[in-house]
Amino acid sequence: MNLNRTISLLLALLLCLGLSGCGGQTQAQSDAYEEGNDFQFGQEGLSSSVTQVGEDGYYILHNGYVYFLDEGTDIILPLCNRADCLHDRETEEDKQESCNAYIGESTYCDGIAYCNGWIYCIYSDPFEGETLYRISDDGAQKEQVYQWDGETLIEYWSVHRDVLYYCTHSYATEGEQVTEHYAVEALPLTGTLRQSETIYEPSDELEVITLGVFQAYGSYLYFQLIAYQPHEKEITDDNYTDYMYCRTFVCHLTDGEIQELSLPGMGDTDIIQGVTFWQDQILLTATDMTWQGDELLEHTTDYYLAELDGSDPEVLLEGIPAGDVLCSDGAYLYQTNANVVAQSFAAEDKLYYKVYNADLEPVDTFTLPYDTYGIIAVGDPERQYTVYYTSREDENGEETEISWGVWRWDKSGIGSYQGGELPLTEIPYTG
Repeated sequence: MNLNRTISLLLALLLCLGLSGCGGQTQAQSDAYEEGNDFQFGQEGLSSSVTQVGEDGYYILHNGYVYFLDEGTDIILPLCNRADCLHDRETEEDKQESCNAYIGESTYCDGIAYCNGWIYCIYSDPFEGETLYRISDDGAQKEQVYQWDGETLIEYWSVHRDVLYYCTHSYATEGEQVTEHYAVEALPLTGTLRQSETIYEPSDELEVITLGVFQAYGSYLYFQLIAYQPHEKEITDDNYTDYMYCRTFVCHLTDGEIQELSLPGMGDTDIIQGVTFWQDQILLTATDMTWQGDELLEHTTDYYLAELDGSDPEVLLEGIPAGDVLCSDGAYLYQTNANVVAQSFAAEDKLYYKVYNADLEPVDTFTLPYDTYGIIAVGDPERQYTVYYTSREDENGEETEISWGVWRWDKSGIGSYQGGELPLTEIPYTG
């Protein structure tokens, strides 16, 4: 077993999945899902979301521009209402910057978040640092909301109920020693004061690998931590589980309490990696971190349904393959082996998605008509969009994009697929 590969697998699973007080919001909040205001859990796949649903349609991030998909006409347009702007056809840098749809070079912005009429994006300039931008949902405004100093890296972020939650990663030098510091921060996005608040800091004794992978629902924020505990011996493939520290925490955004999620009967090497939201509760499972590669195909695990704070867990689904993941769009629950397929532990032609209705009755199965690199974002209960692009290689072997667009999955067809490929509607960007 390769140790770096093991850590990469843990991180991949995390993406689908002694404490200081948790702040950011102090007023009482509803625990019910609020469309257009809450973290869009249905849009999350294995990486930052590049599609988000708003009040009037869908928003798409592609090549550093934000686009609006008019679902009435199936036309994709740059999110800029300036009549004198060439948008993504502009070649002059200054004029590019003035386009309301433009965030920056695509290499440095990898996701968007919609909340209360604004589309948010963090642009990571390698020279000037990290900047939070937002664009109004009608394309009339683009604002710089906040800028961090050039020494601070933002590694994960999410927007929930007008607050940005994010992980900071910074370095400090004392003599010849360089130390790293991680923290979870909250930044209010309403009002005129932009003052961030630290809501969690890992112990200085931990050697942090990653912190973040945020999820939120109602008045609860969930985040995950992978780290090594203090060790004198060199960490190897044989002993890494002795020192690995993997936790999922839940923070109550009203009273500031943080606690670790746990399940009955968890062993020393069992870990919880994120949650799935289901009917105003959470689904969670514990897997043995020593199960890697093909071993994930040999074991099963049980999923528990618990309250949003992790209390009162009861077994809901038994015997789920350990390599499978559950995801939800709020109405349907999906079980898929896309993670193990993406990691080549299962053959591509064995990929499956199983669909359960609100009563947890199996109603359909399907596969995908394209190669998958992990779990697709399952969208909302009515539809889901996937960005595609076509390219060709030039004489130097570099890929050049020829065209792009989105595939739409109309979920009114659920119940009819019966193991077949998902039928998709292609909506090309015509410029």
